[in-house]
Amino acid sequence: MRPKRYLTAVLFALTICSSGLLINCASYSSFQTARTLPQGKVSGTAGLGYNYLGEESFVDLALRVGLEDSVDIGLKANFTNWGSTLIMGDIKKQLATQSPNFNSALGIGLSAVTADDEGVALHFPAYFSFHSSSQKLTLYLNPRVFYYLDLRNSQERSHNNSGLGAGNSVGLKLGNRFAIMPEYSFFVGQYNDELKVNNLFSVGLGFRVP
Repeated sequence: MRPKRYLTAVLFALTICSSGLLINCASYSSFQTARTLPQGKVSGTAGLGYNYLGEESFVDLALRVGLEDSVDIGLKANFTNWGSTLIMGDIKKQLATQSPNFNSALGIGLSAVTADDEGVALHFPAYFSFHSSSQKLTLYLNPRVFYYLDLRNSQERSHNNSGLGAGNSVGLKLGNRFAIMPEYSFFVGQYNDELKVNNLFSVGLGFRVP
């Protein structure tokens, strides 16, 4: 990709981020393997899922851009039918491995939640993926820890949901340039002064721009 086209892609991603902060959404799914995008490449996912703790369905939209060798950045938004909103930006670094069919990566992300659950969270995800020889079937894992800071007005809330949490996503990527990605995720964290487990089932459609 030429530098001008690459800059356009980055500006497009930033535009989505800034406009996304003005709307309501919440992000739950991963839809990511450990592999990063080559420099200048762009990929995206659109997914549907169900959040059992909140008893709500959601739509997940994400965009990633390759920055340089083994590093990419992403922006994602997830819209729930109850109106809660989360926008997250993250960066991922792919680690060197000995096997061409196994990859690992580390990342860091920051998310903002609006609507009923207003707050911010700092995410520390890891990524592991196992690829078939044809590269058209991938099993991926995305364990992560995060710290959530409840920013609701103390007079308007009955519980403080600030605290540490952890979770993992397990998914299958079926396809290469265009992929179907069914996924199961679970999270453990503080919710209304109790530790609760949230189960999420989702499926995404992934695509990559040449």
